[in-house]
Amino acid sequence: MHYLLHGTTDGARRPFDPKKVSGLQHVNRLGVQHFQYYIHHNGGQIRSLATNHLRASSLIFAPLVPLLAATMWMRGLGKKARSQRDRYQEHCRWHLSTPALFGRILFVIAEKNPA
Repeated sequence: MHYLLHGTTDGARRPFDPKKVSGLQHVNRLGVQHFQYYIHHNGGQIRSLATNHLRASSLIFAPLVPLLAATMWMRGLGKKARSQRDRYQEHCRWHLSTPALFGRILFVIAEKNPA
């Protein structure tokens, strides 16, 4: 939610100043869909998501999860989503997971597919 409200992760509370060298330059604002793309593109798949801390402040948005799920389900009825049904269902499952919705820092556990 921090990213949605402020445009930065809570690990990087302000946009990076390109004129300064900082130890925080490794912090990336990647969403689940980015991880999914990069992992699939490189021959792997997400096995699980985890977080270092569930944010109590994010739980205020928990009542919106059914609406979010319904919206994603309706989008899944579209022609493009139907043509990639398995990928879209996986996308929805990871986006609606507790770590993705309510976690502070997201850890993506992935595995390379056997060659």
